[in-house]
Amino acid sequence: MKTIKTTLLLREDVHERMKQQFGKRQMSEAVNSILFNELVKTKSLFGIDKGMKPFVREHKERTL
Repeated sequence: MKTIKTTLLLREDVHERMKQQFGKRQMSEAVNSILFNELVKTKSLFGIDKGMKPFVREHKERTL
């Protein structure tokens, strides 16, 4: 897959956390993975859109 260079402005606390968790050299892969999971994979295993989760949770609370 083709890669494209871009500039990403991160908050200082986010940058430090990512640097601790992933290291400087793997930060790009971590950002790509996070963005892919949030933007591209919108459906769960049951086919429910991630945006519907608050509604589903609210529905479960009402039926208890």
